[in-house]
Parts: sequence; C-alpha cells; structure tokens
Amino acid sequence: MAASALDSIDGLRAHLPDENVLRDSDMSASSGEGSPRHDAQHIPVAAPDAPPEPSNPRVRFAQSHAPPAAPVPLPSGNSAAAGSSRASTMIAMLQRYGYDLEDLDETSGGDITTTNSAGILLLRERKNHQTAFHIAVKKGHVDVLKALMKLPRAEEFVNVGDKHGNTPLHFVASKDASAAELQTSLGTLLLSMGANLHATNVRGQTPLEVHIMTAKADTSVFVKLISFRGMQLNNLVGNGTTYLHMAIVDRSFPDMAGALVNAGASINIPDHSGVMVSDAISRQTLVRLTKFMREGTQAPPADVPRLSCKLCKNPKSLLDALRDCHICGRSMCRNCSKKLGDIKDPDQAAREKLDKEALAVRLCATCCTVTQLRDKKVAEQKKFAESLFGMNRV
Repeated sequence: MAASALDSIDGLRAHLPDENVLRDSDMSASSGEGSPRHDAQHIPVAAPDAPPEPSNPRVRFAQSHAPPAAPVPLPSGNSAAAGSSRASTMIAMLQRYGYDLEDLDETSGGDITTTNSAGILLLRERKNHQTAFHIAVKKGHVDVLKALMKLPRAEEFVNVGDKHGNTPLHFVASKDASAAELQTSLGTLLLSMGANLHATNVRGQTPLEVHIMTAKADTSVFVKLISFRGMQLNNLVGNGTTYLHMAIVDRSFPDMAGALVNAGASINIPDHSGVMVSDAISRQTLVRLTKFMREGTQAPPADVPRLSCKLCKNPKSLLDALRDCHICGRSMCRNCSKKLGDIKDPDQAAREKLDKEALAVRLCATCCTVTQLRDKKVAEQKKFAESLFGMNRV
C-alpha cells in the first residue's frame, strides 16, 4: 500500500522548479505568501525584506491529535509497523516538497516525525492554517494529492477551510487559465471525494464566484468541470447578483457565460435591482449565447412579473397575453414572435420527428433567425456529405 500511494514521488520533482503559483495574490503555504484573494483587487504579498523561508520545512505532529486506537486488536506487530512506516514516508515526502506543516496546538515544542497516517491531515501551515490538501493544490502536486486521498478519513478533510474559509476547491477555482489541464485534474480528484460546490469562505464566496472574479482570461474549463453536479446556478450570490451577471455583464466573458448557460444558468433571473442579463446584453451577445441554450432552462421563474414585451417594449394587454420564447425564455408579444412550424423546413422537421405540439411553440424574432441559420447550416452539411458519396448524382 505504501508503494501504491507514494510510487510517484520521483515524478513530483518535475513540479518543483515550477510550483505553479496561482497568482501574485495566491493562496500559499509558505510564510511569505498570502491567502487567496477574495475579490478582483490585488492583495500584496510579503515585503521584499521579509525573513527568508527556512531551509528545512517542518512537519510536526502532536500525539494528542492522533485518532483513537481501534478497539479490535491488530493481528500482529507487522501491521502497526507498516502503518508507522507509511506515515513516516508520507511525512518525509511532504518535507521534501516544502509542505511547512505543524500541529498548531502542540505545546511541547519538540519535533515529532512519526505518527499514524490518519493524523497527517490534522497538521496545518501556521500563517493561513492550510492543510496538506490546500498546499498540494496550490503547488499543483497531483501525485501528492492522490497520495493524501488514500489516507484514512481523507474525505473528512476535503471541505476543511483555511483561516479565511477557503477550501481546496477554492484554490482550484483560482488556478490560471494557462493551467487548464492541471485545474481539471485537481478539481476532478477533489470532486470525486465530495468537495462542496456551495462552500463559502469568510466573505461568503463560493469556488465558482472566486473563479469568475479572479479569472484573467475568458475560459470555460472550470465551469464545465463543475457543471451538472447539482450546482445551483440561478441563486443570487454576493451582493445580490447571479453567476451569469458576473460572467457576462461584469467581466464580459462570453465563453464562460456560454458554459454557464449550457449548464442551466438563465438570462432571465433578475438581480437585486430587478435587472436581468437579457436586459443588459447586446443582441449580438444574445445570439452567441443562444447556441448554448437547452430547451426549458431559460424561462424566468413564475413569480417574476412579465409586464412588457422584451423586444418591442410594449406593455402587456388584455388582448395580447405575453408568452415566453421557447429558446431564450424572454417575454414577447404575438407580433414579435412566430410559431416554430412557420419557420421550420418541413423536411427538417420530419427528420427531427417534431409533432404538432412541438411545432406550435413560439420563438422570438432573434431565436427565429438563429434557428433558421442553424437549419440552413445543417442542410448544407448534409448536402456536402451526400456529395462525397455520390448520393446526389442522377
């Protein structure tokens, strides 16, 4: 078991020259680095004249923190010796790669280099109270994270926050876009252990909120990583806004916003001021987001008032009830909408096996145009494919 958990120690040397520090305001395990930034503002690191890092990082453990012994006696002394050996090997590995961990409750002052494996995750980095999980993610050590996952009761520590309430998944969320593959690997491992997508730090920010606020480039990697895992994307967060407002209105990240829309984020959820994303974006941006929309995900909640047509702005009347567009979910009047059957090519409708009920849904003018262009592209691709096989020859 020791070999399987730690067989990649040599491979970790490749990570050392480039510790993959997330940002200049990144979460760090060293005494000269700060905790993850909580907003888009830069958080300065330690001053240049800060004391140098110790050359021999400490991994200290108090025997008082060791889990109680199992009531069932061990079959032999070999098992206990093997467990102690595994713990010693793990601690040696953490020391080698700069995991400056200690028992913050230790009062004896002496360095203790052996303990059972389950107690290693109780150790903390002194400045920001980060666990080995935090530091493995910060340094980008996938193999160390895998080894930590094999420790007893590891799943109990995956959602433990540091001094600022940031969990290891918050650290993954702050990874730079240039480390997309690493971000996916680390995030997948944490999610497989039950990492909480809704965990909040001391500022009430979830990992996704931290990701949107700290991203330096438009990327959909992290959003796709957490999509379809039960994340509530349409709840108000932060100062009464939605994730989609943050991504497309505040940050102007269309790719990230598209991934959110595909995962179920609606453009028709009002923020604390009553403004919807559909009210704030341009028609060009709306067309771009439309291709990511899944049917039935965009309609506003039933308690959201529909007072006027989103297209012509005419108020609701008794003779012309407003309807929600089947694709984008915006409220529209009869004059600004058409039935799908009126714009759909009959042959294309037959191929898609659309019945009368499906063809009776109404689309806004924008979504009508998008649907027609999409069908035209599909028809051209079909015609081209048939020409390659000579199927259209007489």
